[in-house]
Amino acid sequence: MNITPAEQEVLDQLLSSSLPTEEEQEEAAKSKEARKVRQRRKMTASYKAHKALELLYPDQYEKFFDHAYNELGKDERYAESDIS
Repeated sequence: MNITPAEQEVLDQLLSSSLPTEEEQEEAAKSKEARKVRQRRKMTASYKAHKALELLYPDQYEKFFDHAYNELGKDERYAESDIS
């Protein structure tokens, strides 16, 4: 099958438009890095809040922790199973 130069040009345009430009790739990388930073910050804040509550309210913390642990044990996704 022979392709005319005009058809080849259209084909090239279609193929090239689906490829991200260097600028789009850089923007995607920056966005991905920003998400990682936000996620890390959220995890750190959550950990620090968790530790503060554990120190400030040890009895309530233990009560809530035990309750959550037991409730999650009822969910098959978190149930302990024999791993052999």
